[in-house]
Amino acid sequence: EDVAEMPELPECEAARRLIETNCLGKTIEEVVTVEEGGGPRDGLFDDIVFTESVSQSTIRSSLSRTTLQAVKRKGKYIWWELSGKHSLLCHFGMTGAFIVMGVEALRYQSFKHNELQWPPRFTKMRVRFKDGTQVAFCDPRRLGRLRLRSNILEEHPVSLLAPDPLTDLPNVEDLASGLQTKSSNIKAVLLDQNAVVSGIGNWCVDDVLYHAGIAPAARAHTLGAKQVESLQQALGEVVKLACEVGADSKKFPSHWLFHKRWGSKRKGKSSAGVDRDGHSIKVETVAGRTTLWVPKVQKMGTGGPSSSAPKPKKIKREKKKSAASTSTGGRKKKLKAKTEPEPAKNACKSAEPPRRSLKRCLASVKGEKAAGVAKKVEVAKNKKPRKSLKKFVKKYPCPPGPAGVDLYNKICADIDAAAAAAAAVKDEKPAVITSKYFTRSRKAKLG
Repeated sequence: EDVAEMPELPECEAARRLIETNCLGKTIEEVVTVEEGGGPRDGLFDDIVFTESVSQSTIRSSLSRTTLQAVKRKGKYIWWELSGKHSLLCHFGMTGAFIVMGVEALRYQSFKHNELQWPPRFTKMRVRFKDGTQVAFCDPRRLGRLRLRSNILEEHPVSLLAPDPLTDLPNVEDLASGLQTKSSNIKAVLLDQNAVVSGIGNWCVDDVLYHAGIAPAARAHTLGAKQVESLQQALGEVVKLACEVGADSKKFPSHWLFHKRWGSKRKGKSSAGVDRDGHSIKVETVAGRTTLWVPKVQKMGTGGPSSSAPKPKKIKREKKKSAASTSTGGRKKKLKAKTEPEPAKNACKSAEPPRRSLKRCLASVKGEKAAGVAKKVEVAKNKKPRKSLKKFVKKYPCPPGPAGVDLYNKICADIDAAAAAAAAVKDEKPAVITSKYFTRSRKAKLG
């Protein structure tokens, strides 16, 4: 049997009309605030359903001997306007419901109600009027809420709600203006009770978007003018028709996606059959909720910044690699080149940069240990030094300031001189650099 997952606007409107039809203008004679019906919490006051730490005596004194003057609703909130100082604000959560003694229960109710038993099981509050009419607020999962309010429209949470699509449907201009500020997908925006409209939930959003021809994953601010107009029209039609039939799903039009939501055949599958035109109905998770939609019918946003302008491509920076490589002990290491010269370690930032990069100098020579005294260098245009730049700079750090720059330049000059000498006499042994700047401690490390 197809019933709503939880009370949404049509179900709440049906509950409002139930109380209005059977209790309007009657005076409350008795209020029972402990659980009844033989459930596991029978005889206990439910301080979760009665939120905000309100006491039993406060509830009874606020409701008793008052007359029900009006039953109103906005979004998923229903309230009883009483002749006293306070009104009773109700929210059904996922399984809450009003049950009137002797009256058939509403079809959206998600738990079984034995009409021969009174009060029903899971009754959190029971109200008896002077003429004998009784109303029970039942909630098996304890997710519903009952509150006392003196000025409901000006107090939390009703004061934060967006317009109600049944009683105060936004016009196309206001709806478009509200959507332009939302970058989330359209389903998440419609489910947000404080965004553009209040009261519609999961199944209702799916059918609204299906009739409007909008994909649930479309970004709200990307919807075109015609899409916003279709959305506004679908909101009014779906909500109005569902309320006119008293939220009785058996009376919903057969082509609504509502009828495809439940059943063991659909469980765990990515498809829920086809719509009336033979188009496949997909089952996906959008905005964290199970979503039914028809890709052939429902399209992404046709307007807005993201649909008119392509997404910028990420710039990939290519790393330059030197063609030369060197081997040490049979292993090959690649030396990554940089576009800018790398200063020597510990060099003063304020000092002038050296005339030549140390890395560039070493890229043309091959160095190895020589008698623990200095560096032996030979010309090798297509070879790299055995020691990487990082290891060389770490072993021979330059002092900070101008002295470091001078030392750096001196090393470069020594390398240039050695390279020139080696080039002049190719057949002779490679030139050797002996610099007085290498201390004994550094010689010991090289040895």
